[in-house]
Amino acid sequence: MAVIEDIVFTTTLKDPVEISEGMMNRPGLPMLGCQHAYIAAGALLAAIKNEGSREITREDITEVFKRIKMWKRFRTEDHHGGCNKGDASDNRPDRAKLL
Repeated sequence: MAVIEDIVFTTTLKDPVEISEGMMNRPGLPMLGCQHAYIAAGALLAAIKNEGSREITREDITEVFKRIKMWKRFRTEDHHGGCNKGDASDNRPDRAKLL
């Protein structure tokens, strides 16, 4: 996550695809996982911020990242490849049976 944040907060690129591809090409990024939600949101917001048509602040982007983290922690859907799939941070015993 720190690498994604660093890229989002320092890039000067205006193309969200180019920004996200740069993040997805980082070694060690899992094929499936919540990192992709951070990449999609971060790349889009960074591109809009850099393009200048809307005022997007660092605090706005940080708030989006906090909301993604909350979604990851409290999500309810059980689709394969989803966030927290088998994640030890999901400490609800009833969910362990579903995973």
